[in-house]
Amino acid sequence: MSTQTVFSDHRFFPGDGEAAVRPLVTVVMPAHDEGHTIAQTLGRIGALAEIAPDLAGRIDVVVVSDGSTDETFEEAQRGLRASVPGTVVELAANAGSHAAIRCGLRYARGEYVAVMAADGQDPPEALPAMLDALRPQVDVVWGRRRDRSADGRATRLAARLYYAVFRLLTGLEYPADGLDFVVMRGAVAEAVLAHAQRNACLFLLIFNLGFVQTFVDYDRGARSGGRSSWTVRKRAKLATDMLTSFSPAPIRLVSLIGMAVGVVGIAIGGVTLVRALLGSVPVPGWASLMVVTCTMGGFMLLAIAVMGEYVWRTLDEVRERPLFIEARHARVPDADAEAPRR
Repeated sequence: MSTQTVFSDHRFFPGDGEAAVRPLVTVVMPAHDEGHTIAQTLGRIGALAEIAPDLAGRIDVVVVSDGSTDETFEEAQRGLRASVPGTVVELAANAGSHAAIRCGLRYARGEYVAVMAADGQDPPEALPAMLDALRPQVDVVWGRRRDRSADGRATRLAARLYYAVFRLLTGLEYPADGLDFVVMRGAVAEAVLAHAQRNACLFLLIFNLGFVQTFVDYDRGARSGGRSSWTVRKRAKLATDMLTSFSPAPIRLVSLIGMAVGVVGIAIGGVTLVRALLGSVPVPGWASLMVVTCTMGGFMLLAIAVMGEYVWRTLDEVRERPLFIEARHARVPDADAEAPRR
């Protein structure tokens, strides 16, 4: 990891002689079945004071166990007790990483909030440089991957293709390698929590809020251990959320295809009518009939599916079911657990 950890003159922290109370940095980490990696990641966060003394005693962590089936909750408590103070929250069921982040933001106590993965792939050692980039005129600092070499070839190709299509359909200059490591001011976290949309990509929401933002490049590492629970199904849902939440492009694309198919159908109908009037209509062909029927039927099913996706999301918002349900939470070091502040 080559990320710079020395603060510049535009320091995030007040100087030693200043009487102001130094702000607290809260690190929010969603975790699903990360019992074998969470303690190691928390140890790396606790060790930041060795490379960035300004962070000594100024980091608070919120770990949200997203319906884990292993000992993530207990291991997170042990890791916090050994490394850095914080809060552990366990959700009653797996609600998804973005819902878990929302839960963590409610417990964030700091003026500045960082969101990072619990598996160690987002290097805690990059936090000092990202915090340093939070100058007075900057509200959000993204960790931007230098490359996706830690991912497989198929994953890299699929990601590049998807984000290229996403930028084309939405017009948003979203980074080609995606965004999932961020440091932001508390005001940004408050704005995120004010948006109650359920099926939305949280990072895309932050990116699109309008706050001043910048980037710090970093090298994404390998997992500390175990297997990722980020399945193909979850990736597909996130991709759908990103498109449908911030763009009407899918519906408009279906409309354009429908008009194109309609024009072709009218043209074929006109040709057939002319040939009938001229008496040159051959014996009706089964193949051509099946081609037209299958093409039109397939398109209509596609159109219904796209419309249904938007209708389902509207229904999901109207029902107002809770995004997550907390099963338990604990403050480490041992103390009366703090209630969420937001």
